[in-house]
Amino acid sequence: MRRQLTTVAIVTSGLLASSPLLAQQDVTFQTNLLFSCTLTPSAGSLGPNGDYTELSTENTGAGGAPATIAMVALGGAATVAFSAPTITNSSVAPEISYTSLSGVSQPYTSSQSSSNPTLLTDTFTINARASDPSGFGAGSYTITTTATCSG
Repeated sequence: MRRQLTTVAIVTSGLLASSPLLAQQDVTFQTNLLFSCTLTPSAGSLGPNGDYTELSTENTGAGGAPATIAMVALGGAATVAFSAPTITNSSVAPEISYTSLSGVSQPYTSSQSSSNPTLLTDTFTINARASDPSGFGAGSYTITTTATCSG
């Protein structure tokens, strides 16, 4: 006996759902960061020591008081630089020192200095002094340093 082999073919017609066209679109993210830093100073005052050989913000009993600078930085960390201090009506080399709430500290120096506060808002307390072994005579004395903030 012979068996007849029957082959069944399944024909797929073109009725399968056609795939949609691939759609592709880039999504981008952009920013422009601007750096801004504001310094708001408050003046200090110099007071003489007992024999007038030193003028200092730390001679508080004689009218000395430190200066302060409030700093607000936006858009990144700031660098605050202080120029070498100058004094009027004297040839001595004045000095400044400063500390800040973020922990920045600069001992007395007659040179330019800079710091990198770790906070975006900070307050610096600045002291100034000048010493003259022969004494300061009557007159008006001003110690000046220029503070600059950059990012």
